[in-house]
Amino acid sequence: MTSYTKNLASPSPRVTPQPGSSAASGALQQAAGAAASLGLAKVPLRIGGVVLGLVQFAFAALAAWDLAQRDPDEVRGPKLAWVPALFINWIGPAAYFLFGIRHDRR
Repeated sequence: MTSYTKNLASPSPRVTPQPGSSAASGALQQAAGAAASLGLAKVPLRIGGVVLGLVQFAFAALAAWDLAQRDPDEVRGPKLAWVPALFINWIGPAAYFLFGIRHDRR
């Protein structure tokens, strides 16, 4: 069975390659592997997480602004009951927009 994790207790010995040798290309590959192990490959995932967090925050802020602007007669249930619900990620603001606003169908 192959292990895909490095054993940090026993680091690999460092060899100084001579210029022009095949060991120099091996050192470049090792440096590229070290850069990937530092988390540089995870940068797009982190950016996506930040963007998703900002969208979630904007969705909750929009729901809170809408709740503050509406009359109590236009909101199902007490307005203060919706305030803590808006802090539930994605579900709270979505529930407010779907079920918390009275839509008079005439």
